[in-house]
Amino acid sequence: MARQQVCRPRTRVVESIEFNSSASLWRRTAGAALLALSLGACSQPPTAVPAETQVETAQAVSPRSAPCIQQVPKPYQWEGYNDQLVDACIGPTHYRFPANLFRNQMGPDFQANFSLVVMWPDLQPAEPGKLNGQPMELVMARVHISPFFEDQVPIETLLERHITPSESQAHERDPTAILALRDRQPDRFGLTPYFVNPALFEAREDRRQRETGSKFRAPLRNIDDWYLLRDSTGRLNTMIICDSHLRPEGYVAEGRALVKIPTDRTNALCMHRFVMDDVKASVRISYPRALLKEWKRFEDRARELFEAHRVR
Repeated sequence: MARQQVCRPRTRVVESIEFNSSASLWRRTAGAALLALSLGACSQPPTAVPAETQVETAQAVSPRSAPCIQQVPKPYQWEGYNDQLVDACIGPTHYRFPANLFRNQMGPDFQANFSLVVMWPDLQPAEPGKLNGQPMELVMARVHISPFFEDQVPIETLLERHITPSESQAHERDPTAILALRDRQPDRFGLTPYFVNPALFEAREDRRQRETGSKFRAPLRNIDDWYLLRDSTGRLNTMIICDSHLRPEGYVAEGRALVKIPTDRTNALCMHRFVMDDVKASVRISYPRALLKEWKRFEDRARELFEAHRVR
């Protein structure tokens, strides 16, 4: 009696690359596509991949590839710290930065996110391999520049959304989230500061304690200060959120050095945001509040870096 031949499909995991628009990031994911491959004795020959599918796969590329939407990605290979150019992307926009300009001094991470670091006061990258083991004074002198691709909301109103209260905050008349309830301060460094009104804040805490029965009260010193800059049309161009002015500075700039204030236990920081309309990107810059007066210089330097290293 002739033995009946059984075809057992072999399987393999095929790596796929996709663009995750909901997170506004290029992501490389391990696909769970299982291809059944016929054995030689099976009646059906292996199915060829259509040419159009091959083209689509080649176009869905990793941000490590050069240009961001046309080339199949190349595996990352560690070659030691250096200043060689490394590909990076903000959405579909392609850049090449020196490796030592990245925060890790290597390149984008496995999800294609990246941050750049320049050192105050010169705003130049550290020498390759020199970010590791820096003393705290130099760590605090780092200016971090992080871009984010924004394709889910209009870029022109993106910053305004960050200072727009949520529905619940508006209903509660939260004095920490509603710009009109904050106290406008005299302009400082070309920015308009807005501090939380102490009386309104304490009234909010009183109300919350009555409604919840909790004894907890949020301290006013934990509420951030806002520094805003609008253009002649009223559009918000720059937004800087800093630790409360009630918190100690932590460091002071003396000449070309940041010097720790011995009596200050904490270090006040700032988070600075602006947008680049042409590439639909928001940019976040972080630095000590002791350097807030140089905010314009930091923003100009960030724009300069993105412009100089963009691949046209």
